[in-house]
Amino acid sequence: MFGAFYFAVTVLGLAAATYTDLRERIVPNRLVYGLGAIGIAAKAAESYLSGSAVPAILALEGGIIAFALSYALYRLGIWAGGDVKLVTAVSILNPVNYNFLGELAGIAGGIFSTIALPVFSASLVVYSALAIFPLGMAMSFSVLAARKDILSEALQEARAKAEYVLLAGAIASGLNVILAHFGINALLSIPILLLLVMQKKKKLRIVAVVVSAGGAIVSLREFVYGAAWIAIPVAAAYTLWILYARCRPAAFKETVKTSQAAEGMVPDAYVVERKGTIFFEHAPGMISVIKQLIANRTEKPLMALNPEGKVISGPGNAGGLTESEAKHLREMASGNKAPKEMVVRKTMAFVPAMLLAYISLQLTGDIIWNILLK
Repeated sequence: MFGAFYFAVTVLGLAAATYTDLRERIVPNRLVYGLGAIGIAAKAAESYLSGSAVPAILALEGGIIAFALSYALYRLGIWAGGDVKLVTAVSILNPVNYNFLGELAGIAGGIFSTIALPVFSASLVVYSALAIFPLGMAMSFSVLAARKDILSEALQEARAKAEYVLLAGAIASGLNVILAHFGINALLSIPILLLLVMQKKKKLRIVAVVVSAGGAIVSLREFVYGAAWIAIPVAAAYTLWILYARCRPAAFKETVKTSQAAEGMVPDAYVVERKGTIFFEHAPGMISVIKQLIANRTEKPLMALNPEGKVISGPGNAGGLTESEAKHLREMASGNKAPKEMVVRKTMAFVPAMLLAYISLQLTGDIIWNILLK
């Protein structure tokens, strides 16, 4: 009985929070505190009716674990403050996984069974992180309706790399067929392929012709099937990745006037104050860092990662600018001591991912813990 009640209240609460998060990028405190209050009252009632303090103790333990875990993520700049309060409130209502949907579907038990430990918050964080990826992809691709040029550019880039994909697929399939014919482990083709793909296109073409001919002679059907099985998924995955990479800046970044800096805005670069002037400095990309390390110039990436001056805020802080930081930026901009414009990151709604994660957990039980503790 209580499991159904906790499920219904949590889903309704997360649905309402999803609406406000998508519309205004906030989760009202009254909603979060309301969920927490309902959880405390319901757990007290469950303890009273069952004659046991276990439900109340589990709720307390679940809330403490949830707060500690989510607060750590907040301090690391990964989560915003509202996420901490919401996860804590949900975990008071659900200190353990009640597997409500799994019970309804008749799949509860075995690997989908639940454990009587207040670790639901940890599962919720993990599932929410996994749910972020498809939501992020959907949000990125949503800009394609208004930006046809992005689709055109991405397809052009994918076509430019299509020959490499086809050559790699032909070589990989040919090697697999030939090695299998002579009873050699097909895994040997992986290091060979890695060495080959680093060669220039002209050499790749020659190798592809020779290996493809050999594979076709041994077994034409297996060679063609293998080449298609490799090339088509790789080409599709590469095209999707290019689309995502090109859509992401348009979907998740915007330029605003520095004089309009506001609390919660997440700068796309480090905001550094040096000698009474504001600078926006980008951290080096991974490829740039690797090149500098190869060239034995370690000081450059280290200097970029630790800019000289006072770092006011940066892209790693999910909570964004505080009110005092935003006010300081506005004042510096009005005094011509800061760039006129700044690029900020559009925060992605996290609560929808939490709602998806909660529903998934109520269907799959504690599958992760069952695998880890097995």
